Amino acid sequence: MHHPWTVGLVVVDSEAWAARRKVHILATWDHPCAGFWRARWANVDLVIARTAPGTVNAALATQALLQHSQPDLLVSVGTAGALGDLAVGEVVIATEVQWHDTGLYLDDRFVPFAGFTYAPGRGRRLCDGYRLPPTLEAATQAWAASRNDPGGPRLAWGKVVTGDQVVSSTQRKRYLRERFGALAVEMESAAVVQVAEAWGIPWLVVRAASDPADSNAGFDFTPLAQWQYGDGAPLTRARSALALLRLWATDPQWREKRARVRRGLQVASAHATDVALALASSDEVRRAVESLRWQRREEGAR
Repeated sequence: MHHPWTVGLVVVDSEAWAARRKVHILATWDHPCAGFWRARWANVDLVIARTAPGTVNAALATQALLQHSQPDLLVSVGTAGALGDLAVGEVVIATEVQWHDTGLYLDDRFVPFAGFTYAPGRGRRLCDGYRLPPTLEAATQAWAASRNDPGGPRLAWGKVVTGDQVVSSTQRKRYLRERFGALAVEMESAAVVQVAEAWGIPWLVVRAASDPADSNAGFDFTPLAQWQYGDGAPLTRARSALALLRLWATDPQWREKRARVRRGLQVASAHATDVALALASSDEVRRAVESLRWQRREEGAR
């Protein structure tokens, strides 16, 4: 008989609507680091952490989730910029996650190197990223082979890189693709996975392409962010609104790019969430997680 099956999802708050439209919310609460939903989907108990963007926010939200509950599986779900030949809405299931912005700046160059992590009993260690266990990778591919969803999003497997940067630069995209061999870039998953690994929780990363991450993809969203999320002081808000109105009135390309980015984010959020929920409820993934748990018990007994 199966024990109760609980999956934790970590998602950026602005993309959480895609889960909200599908799951049954049972409870909601706020934490200093994130907002939370306890929910039900198919045969799965869900704990959903809604975080602000970025690695530190994602790590804090993940830590809070794991302190509140003990999920069998943790999933980082959301959008990403495409580094490979991914169409908007195509979903990447990460086989590896790695930071792209840790390293050493010298006068004439940037030298990337692995980040640091703490290993109990061994102290500080270099960590070049995390690899999805072959058992879980095979389970995701078995699920994909058996799914009956001809109209569903296309799937790809490969490396996802994480950093505290929004990438909308052809030059930076080329560098990330050539240096890391990654399919997608985003701002949370490596942090989520590091916390999951520290707790010994199996993980998946499910990200859908929202844009091509090149010079034609993005726009300067800082005036919009300042207006929406600034300090709230009347004078600051008035100045932000004025700057935003000036952009809106004088720069049609800004308006067009904003609309295109918004559409891409909506499609990508929906596709990533659909795939993440399907994987969370799949027998293949559940069996793989139970196998990993058994292997770790055996290793701990030696």
